[in-house]
Amino acid sequence: MIKSEQFSELSSNQLSIVDDKGNLIGEFEPSVSSHTWFVVDGEMNGKIAGINALLSVGVTACSELEILGKFEVNIKPFHGSVEDPETMAWWATIPEQYEYVTRNALPPSVAMRRFADFVKGFSGEPVFVGCPMGFDFSWVDWYQKMFLPEVIFNDYCFDLVTAVHIVYGFDVTSRSPEATLNL
Repeated sequence: MIKSEQFSELSSNQLSIVDDKGNLIGEFEPSVSSHTWFVVDGEMNGKIAGINALLSVGVTACSELEILGKFEVNIKPFHGSVEDPETMAWWATIPEQYEYVTRNALPPSVAMRRFADFVKGFSGEPVFVGCPMGFDFSWVDWYQKMFLPEVIFNDYCFDLVTAVHIVYGFDVTSRSPEATLNL
């Protein structure tokens, strides 16, 4: 993410993006958007939404230039969900993080209601931003359809990795660091 201190004003309508050394890496004209961007990350006990459980969800609400708010909630596994052995073996290698994402977990309906209330607390059409969007959105979408009376994210989704790859001319067909950096 580009931090606000990395923006420098060029004119009243144009901003530049600079790296840590002050080198110009891009320019743009900010616009007032009718959207609020929600950067979402989930932690799960498996790979398949609806079979495995979403354990935790964190979200940062943003406008084009600033962070508007943050929210996180831990979620109890839903009745009938199963843990994926491979995923649980990975969690066993980082027990402190697993304890963190399972501490004070709420029932799915309560957790998702709080999540929805956070999202609805901002003006503008909500846009789901994920990294990777396809994976995280599939979980939030399944949970919102199962545990909420309404859908809070419709078809407005944005994949952060793809956007960065396109903007900087990286290879969008590979997720490997070597291909991304053209090494």
